[in-house]
Amino acid sequence: MTHFVLLCNFLHVCVLAHCHYLLTHLGPSLGTRAKFMTFNRTQSRAMTGLLTGHNALRRHLHLLGLLDSPLCRKRRVGEETSAHILCECEALASFRHAYLGSFSLEPDGIRSLGLGAIWSYGKAAGLP
Repeated sequence: MTHFVLLCNFLHVCVLAHCHYLLTHLGPSLGTRAKFMTFNRTQSRAMTGLLTGHNALRRHLHLLGLLDSPLCRKRRVGEETSAHILCECEALASFRHAYLGSFSLEPDGIRSLGLGAIWSYGKAAGLP
């Protein structure tokens, strides 16, 4: 196999894993779809990236070979993934509490959050 084919296979597995994460934690509810449809292109792209993991967070960039380390840029503790940013990053706890109602969340708790709240949190926290 060529390197290109191997890379395509790897990216396909990553996409499937992140899509599974999105569907597992948000679910295909009509309310979620309706809210998503009200977002402009910038908001849609940012939310899709945050919720699927295909974004400018360090773990994704590390997987693409663009960074040497996947560690969180805020405190260098844990991989900087969407789940880390949404649920557990201590540096973002005050933003999480203000916009999402809790200093920390379980990944399953993401399902109960509104997309508007997640968008506001990401924007206030200065997420890439």
